[in-house]
Amino acid sequence: MLLSTLILASIVVSLLWFSILEKLKSSKIGYFIVILVGIAFLYRSPVHSIYIGIEIMGLGCLVIWMKNLR
Repeated sequence: MLLSTLILASIVVSLLWFSILEKLKSSKIGYFIVILVGIAFLYRSPVHSIYIGIEIMGLGCLVIWMKNLR
């Protein structure tokens, strides 16, 4: 189950990256967007979607943090 949710979360984060997050100047807005999308998966969802939401928040914040290291 962990591998299947991680694959779906990485697809969602990559879609967010190429559509929105890469173009942002402020990292605070990026963190807010990623956490908002993760919470959308958490709200009234089955267990599978809850894990995906948690992984979206984790991967998304990691990607934004790594962007700021450059």
